[in-house]
Amino acid sequence: MLRGRLALASVYLFFVCLLGLMPQPAARPCSPDTLRKVGNLIEKAPGMKEKLNCSLYTPTDQDFETCPKSTLKCLANETKVLIQEWEAVNLRVIRPYRNLSKNLEILSAEINQSESECRQCEFLNEQNAEEFLKQLKSTLEIMNRRYC
Repeated sequence: MLRGRLALASVYLFFVCLLGLMPQPAARPCSPDTLRKVGNLIEKAPGMKEKLNCSLYTPTDQDFETCPKSTLKCLANETKVLIQEWEAVNLRVIRPYRNLSKNLEILSAEINQSESECRQCEFLNEQNAEEFLKQLKSTLEIMNRRYC
């Protein structure tokens, strides 16, 4: 039988290991900061409408309801394209928003869902940058209402 400090250390180590084995709650995809950034970007969007002539694959709210993971992946990829287009026409407003697509990728990784039944991004409707941003904001609002 163990005595003294050795026994205390063994009991302590046992409880530390036990706590490590307890199931952790699943990560919840929630991002009010990303939603705020998209809102700020939409406010700046009217000025870029004339300069930016691109079409982006735009998932709908219904796409998010049925396939949240693939919808967020698509939004992340299209946001990356949008940022590249902005930089190509030398709009400086984009600097604070470069990590927006990375944030969306992280959010999509937090959703545990099979994508086998989901439409690929390339099969979605294409819309201009302003409509894309409005839909992105709408999707983030739905996600935050559900998970935050």
